[in-house]
Amino acid sequence: MDKCPLDDGCPSLDPVMLIKHPLLQYLCAIKSMHQTIKDIKVNAVYRWFLDLSLLDEVPHFTISGKTKSVEIHQVL
Repeated sequence: MDKCPLDDGCPSLDPVMLIKHPLLQYLCAIKSMHQTIKDIKVNAVYRWFLDLSLLDEVPHFTISGKTKSVEIHQVL
């Protein structure tokens, strides 16, 4: 992944997409988020569900883990 510029920061991800990723993983009985991302890259139906065009870049699979860790720290 490219480093984000210091002055602008990284572009944010759609929070709905961050909810839909694990939902998709659960509904399709995919074992890991890494495999879910691989499947999203090649499956047009998954891309449609996530509101991604065929040219949009799929977020890296570690985004899900980072989101979960931030949520846990905010709750505690």
